[in-house]
Amino acid sequence: MSTVRKINWGILGCAGIAEKAFIPAVLESGNGALAAIAARDPDRAGDWARRFGFARAHRTYQELVDDPAVEAVYNPLPNDLHAEWSIRAMRAGKHVLCEKPMAMNALEVRDMIRAAETHGVLLMEGFMYKFHPQIARTLELVRTGAIGPVRSVHSSFTFRFERDGTNYRWSPARGGGALYDVGCYAISLARLILDAEPSAATAAARIDPATGVDMTAAVLLEFPGGRFALCDASFESHFQSRLVAAGREGAHPEGEHVHPHGRAFQRGRSRPGPAPLSRVRRLAQHARPRRLLRVHPDRGARHHPFIRQRTRRLSMRSAKFALAIFVIALALVAACSTTYKSKPQMNYYSGQKVPDLYITVLKASPTEIEFRIQVKFVTQKMYHLVLDGNEPVAQGWFSTQRAGGEAYTVKMKP
Repeated sequence: MSTVRKINWGILGCAGIAEKAFIPAVLESGNGALAAIAARDPDRAGDWARRFGFARAHRTYQELVDDPAVEAVYNPLPNDLHAEWSIRAMRAGKHVLCEKPMAMNALEVRDMIRAAETHGVLLMEGFMYKFHPQIARTLELVRTGAIGPVRSVHSSFTFRFERDGTNYRWSPARGGGALYDVGCYAISLARLILDAEPSAATAAARIDPATGVDMTAAVLLEFPGGRFALCDASFESHFQSRLVAAGREGAHPEGEHVHPHGRAFQRGRSRPGPAPLSRVRRLAQHARPRRLLRVHPDRGARHHPFIRQRTRRLSMRSAKFALAIFVIALALVAACSTTYKSKPQMNYYSGQKVPDLYITVLKASPTEIEFRIQVKFVTQKMYHLVLDGNEPVAQGWFSTQRAGGEAYTVKMKP
């Protein structure tokens, strides 16, 4: 039986992305091995070597680059160090997987490509999304003409990033900012879908006055053939990781989107943890393009069959919702007005147990009972209470919205 040859990987630095994504992937790959780790802090490099099973830990990046046992280098260093250490590794005959973005500018990227060609090694930018099953399905739908010729692409990657002065993403000199960090995903994806390079670009950004990095950026790319892509990135917006490719016959995708590191999202809510590959493949398999709404120019959108059908559905839903609210209201009125023929008891409470809830009977007589509800914390939650002795005497929905509690009086039937 033949054995799979494993590639010996060396990692430059103890970056979070290496710990969360790259190292687990190598350990599960079956064709990769962790040969060496190097960090500015030798103690941390040694700790990683013990935790993850690296063959050796180096005290400097140069020691790792010169290690003859290392065949390929993963470079997750800050953006301003991508070109320098990737080129050093390639000059030492190592293949390089460099984290995105490849470098700080086009000149540095050209130098990196030249080094790879000169020394006969592979150089790759770390855009893992290109290997995702949903992306493969999207490209299949686009290239087979399922949505017609693609005229526009809208790609977004935004999230709220807490300010941290020690993180290089808050330093313009080190390649910080939303455009470099996550906007590169949106731009790369647009180029992949349209299978071309842009002929013109227009961009705008909101710059953080305290740090000088772009907090939110939007880029409009013009591609040959009158096609366009709108790409946006942000450190200060609600999370979104999405793509919409619009063609002459439809748009894709619809519904669930995938985070570049494997988490699945839908309608703005995230499911924590990596999405199971089986589930991701199922989503990709059942992906369908959306139909575009075609409206007759003389009749308007309201006469379109699709609009009429949706309007009927909304009317039915509204009627059902109103009926449900009416039934609930009747039930609440009936519950709150229920009384019993019995002398009220002062020291009994039963019903759903609520922690830190106190009931004080202020006054009781054969005709009425007055009591106060207090909770440990002020709340607007409604409590269903039953005051009873041997049999119930009063029940209903009560709430407390003030620190001093709320007082209620329940009258008894004669």
